[in-house]
Amino acid sequence: MIFDVGQLHDDAPLDIVLAEDDPDIAFMNQRALQRDGHHVELAHDGAEALEAVRQNDPDLLVLDMQMPRGDGFAVLEELRADLDTVDQAVVVLSNAYLTEAENQRLNHLGVIELLGKWNVRPRALAEWIKNWAATQTARRSPRDP
Repeated sequence: MIFDVGQLHDDAPLDIVLAEDDPDIAFMNQRALQRDGHHVELAHDGAEALEAVRQNDPDLLVLDMQMPRGDGFAVLEELRADLDTVDQAVVVLSNAYLTEAENQRLNHLGVIELLGKWNVRPRALAEWIKNWAATQTARRSPRDP
C-alpha cells in the first residue's frame, strides 16, 4: 500500500533486504538498521537476495557486490529484467574495487549510490538510509505487526 504525500513522515520504518555474505558485517548492519525501527531481511548470497526481494517487495535493497551464488551485477541484471522488480531501489555497499566501466554499469543498472564499506560504518549506513528515505515522495506503509 502506498501512502499519499500527506501521510509521509521521515522516520517511518522501511522494509530492507540486506544482501551481505560476511556474517559479522551483516549482523552489525542489521542491528544498526533495526535500532532505527526498520525491518531487515538478511540474504547471504545473490540467490537469497533475489528471492528475498521477490517475496518481500522491500523499500530498499542494500547489496554487496562480491557474494556467492550471484554477484551484485548478476542480481541487478535479474532485478532489472523482471517487470515486478525493475524499479527496486538499490544501494551498493561493497569493498570491491570497481573500474570506471563497472561504475558506469552500476549507474546504468539504476543503483542509487555506491558506498564503500571502508567508509561506511553501521550507524553511518543507517543515517544514509534515513536521509535517503526523507527524499522519497511516496513510501509503502510500515510492515503489518
